Amino acid sequence: MDSEKVKRFTLFGLTWPIFIEIFLHMLMGNADTLMLSQYSDKAVAAVGVSNQVLSVVIVMFGFVAQGAAILISQNLGARNNQQAGEISVLSINLNLLFSLFLSVVLFFGAQYILHFMDLPQEIMSEASGYMQIVGGLIFIQALIMTLGAILRSYGYTKDTMNVTIGMNILNVIGNYFVIFGSFGFPVLGVEGVAYSTAISRFLGVIVLFYLFLKRNQGEIQVAYFFRFPKSYVKRLLQIGIPSAGEQISYNASQMVITYFVAQLGTPNCTVILK
Repeated sequence: MDSEKVKRFTLFGLTWPIFIEIFLHMLMGNADTLMLSQYSDKAVAAVGVSNQVLSVVIVMFGFVAQGAAILISQNLGARNNQQAGEISVLSINLNLLFSLFLSVVLFFGAQYILHFMDLPQEIMSEASGYMQIVGGLIFIQALIMTLGAILRSYGYTKDTMNVTIGMNILNVIGNYFVIFGSFGFPVLGVEGVAYSTAISRFLGVIVLFYLFLKRNQGEIQVAYFFRFPKSYVKRLLQIGIPSAGEQISYNASQMVITYFVAQLGTPNCTVILK
């Protein structure tokens, strides 16, 4: 990458796309809930509770992503471009392995997790179905977070913002088709919204990975994908775990609140989660 180009960015030029990207990531989950409110109140409750659980899992990927962003920035500042490239690939590998494990847990353990949340039985089927689809493919979101953090570290904040905008647009369009049955599409409700979310994220991660390779021409070697330097892993976790700890505690508190809300029953749960 051209490090001189990165230096010419202003603080505002780097940060305003990040602000929009964060806002759109938050909006993506809320768009599912908002559009489902036109379909069924039970569907809103089912997706709302599932998303609270999934949000805690997603924050866990920040351990590696935030640690990688800091280490990559440090190495780029020191003109250690090769080490920055190695850390970039290592962070992708680590989050992929970790997220694949969590994807298996969420897919096969969806009902157990929701039972633990004391979810009303009448919405259990829809909630577990949503969690199995979105949660079972949660590794895609881990890759999105990691690739986004890498690109931002190199100064390409607009790339990640544009991809996030595209994912939101695709998600809303997909939701519209499967919720309202437009253009002959079957009305799939919660299941359809889950597939819409998963497909939009899948397309997003393909574009991000393409941009990652394009922006790193000459700095990323195939051999990097088969290395796990212990010193880098240790540094990533030493920086990343404290950095993501605050978000973990906040999302965990929201999940606890949702647990108590779920005990109020489906009608009250729906009103609060809307």
